[in-house]
Amino acid sequence: MDLRWYVANWKMYLSSIEEEAFVSENRQDLIRLADEKNIVLCPSYLGIGLIRGKGEKNISLGAQDCSEEDKGAHTGQISAESLSDIAVDFVIVGHSERRQKYFETDEIISKKIAAAWKAELTPILCVGESKEQFDKQESFSYVTEQLTVLDLALTMMQEEKRYPCFVAYEPLFSIGTGVVAPHDHIKLMLALIDEKTPHSSMAKGLSCSITKLYGGSVNASNSGKLKKIPGVEGFLIGKSSINFAEFKKIIDT
Repeated sequence: MDLRWYVANWKMYLSSIEEEAFVSENRQDLIRLADEKNIVLCPSYLGIGLIRGKGEKNISLGAQDCSEEDKGAHTGQISAESLSDIAVDFVIVGHSERRQKYFETDEIISKKIAAAWKAELTPILCVGESKEQFDKQESFSYVTEQLTVLDLALTMMQEEKRYPCFVAYEPLFSIGTGVVAPHDHIKLMLALIDEKTPHSSMAKGLSCSITKLYGGSVNASNSGKLKKIPGVEGFLIGKSSINFAEFKKIIDT
């Protein structure tokens, strides 16, 4: 059985009506795939409601973001608790598009991870370096710094347990460009994530249970080879996931 995870980040490519149609038109295939594979769809907030409203409980859903705040005067925000209330299981945090366009800091991202854990959601933390950092051989130091948000998030938790987290390595030069990072480099970066993850905490009986994903121009043509890279436990898939035939090929390859 294929135990890898296939996470579809639909971003803002589809309208909520199109998201609902994607699930309705491919319902039987999606249910079959979900029975055999680990599949997570991350539509818009409105799309989550429409899909859940149809009683599609066999399909795991994720949100593309959440607020770092629990409640209060935060216009336009949605809390992790509200997502949990509508049976969302996952939430993407720290995506490069949010870091760059909305100036999200490590402090904000760590608070979002903690908010997700408190709401019993699994955060999907995105990390990855720029092409300039890659060329300067600064990938390890930069991603190591990004991973410190997990330590910060753990300091905000009280219950002594292993908190689940997916970490998606997405080099910025691969997102939406058609350029996949060198396979040897992906292998090394996933090993780094394993090494730098707080598997245990000296201060408390807290730790993270990590699942490692690769993201960045994943498609049906390259997914077979990407699956062979040691450490790849799944994929965060962007635009290729909005075409069901392509998405299915990525999963089945």
